[in-house]
Amino acid sequence: MRASPEFLKAHYLREYVRYLHSHLDKPIQDLKLDQDLSEEFRDHWAKLLPFKFRNAYKEQPGLQPDIKDVVLSQIKQYPSNIQNLICKADKIGMLTQVNTDGYTPNRKLNMAMGLASIHISQILEARWKGLRQNKQMDPSFLWREISDVPVYSLQEICIVNKRQINQIGFLVATQVPSSRRDNKDEDRLDGSMLVLTRDLNHKVLFSMNVMNRHERTMAYHAELDWVFNQLQEEIKRTGVTKVTDVDSVLNIILTLAYYFYNMMPLSRGSSAVAYSVALGVIMSIGRQVTGKMPNGKLLEMEAMLSGAPDVFILMSKQWMNIKRLNIPTSLLPKVYEAFPTTRSLIEVLNVNTDSCQ
Repeated sequence: MRASPEFLKAHYLREYVRYLHSHLDKPIQDLKLDQDLSEEFRDHWAKLLPFKFRNAYKEQPGLQPDIKDVVLSQIKQYPSNIQNLICKADKIGMLTQVNTDGYTPNRKLNMAMGLASIHISQILEARWKGLRQNKQMDPSFLWREISDVPVYSLQEICIVNKRQINQIGFLVATQVPSSRRDNKDEDRLDGSMLVLTRDLNHKVLFSMNVMNRHERTMAYHAELDWVFNQLQEEIKRTGVTKVTDVDSVLNIILTLAYYFYNMMPLSRGSSAVAYSVALGVIMSIGRQVTGKMPNGKLLEMEAMLSGAPDVFILMSKQWMNIKRLNIPTSLLPKVYEAFPTTRSLIEVLNVNTDSCQ
């Protein structure tokens, strides 16, 4: 008898819960799933393969009685300045909510992305200040440093639901132009594969697939590194103090998001991570997005089908309604200080924010 997907998933969730429980009172930065859970384990989980491994697998420690359970906190239990931070994150997180068929409101995810955006903004505000003052900055600081922030907030391995399709169909492979090379027509990155076919129930099926080979991933990493360096150089040059200079910086930020959307590095959640990073970087230059995503829009689809960063930038600016930020995020409590442990982050993600104005 073949095990059901739910039965298989339960084995992997058991191990993940054990791992998370043992890290409840440790700093968020200590959650390193890519290092602590073997590649074979993660591959089997993503593909929902039987819980059997070629190499010896050591189970995670069981739930320890000396580790207290996570409690359900109320927003009024937090100090007033932390309440303000939570409400601000809730408001920003609502901007990441997708309004189209198949997506339901997820307040916990929205809160995670809102906190991540503020955290990113706080990190970059300090960095931009150092750049403008010609301070010696860490040269190894690249786009990965900020894109890891919302991933820490998500802290879950998402499962890819696979669906069998017939081999007869129509397939188109897209390409993404490079911004860092002179010959953009010839120097292109692999995009996605658009597939139109019928499933085994003879229903028409349209899908977008991304094959993240090592070579493809490294090509996008190089592109993102280059765009992020362009962002740093532009901020160092302009200081983002003049309104006339802000637009060029915004274009670079949205270009960064464009390549992240097309890379799709995560099995699930890439779109939320990409947009939360964009919101955070925009806030770090004293601006904020006030417009909500249009109904029926998926930003990853817009990026993948736009054909070039300029088209994606033009489309995004039409509804983002970017305005000056009233209060810099540097004046809010530091996110990593307010919620330093896995326990504290889980607790705030479960807070009821109905009282936020």
